[in-house]
Amino acid sequence: MSSPRTDATAEPSLGHRVLGIARRVGTSEATVARALGLSQRQLQRRWQESGSARLEEFLVELRFRNAVELLTILGSVKEAALYAGYPSAAPFCREFVRSQGVSPGRFFRRYRADQPYWNDPELRPARLTMQAETRTYCAGVLRRASEKRCS
Repeated sequence: MSSPRTDATAEPSLGHRVLGIARRVGTSEATVARALGLSQRQLQRRWQESGSARLEEFLVELRFRNAVELLTILGSVKEAALYAGYPSAAPFCREFVRSQGVSPGRFFRRYRADQPYWNDPELRPARLTMQAETRTYCAGVLRRASEKRCS
């Protein structure tokens, strides 16, 4: 008898579908379940049957990673936290300090110092375009998530 896998790809179709949906509509279990056409409990059961780590833990980690990635693009802790699905910047900051040992602001200042993307004046137009596109995309994700919640 084989042992269950502990990563999100134990059932590739479910893991990949959850990952794609969470990136498009948000990382709450209810939102992901609704997008899959399942109840929240059905999604939890299927996830558990796949041998993966707890769905809630996977989604929390995904939201955190999305926020860190957004921080490196946008440069704003508040925007990164809100676009990633945190209710405010404070919970993201607490989670960041707990996992990284430094504040997200300090992390970003160190990150920016090492990146030509942030320091090269010739790259500024490309950076501003990428930031604008990211903000537009994130605003669309938030809008779709709120529309689904209201319907």
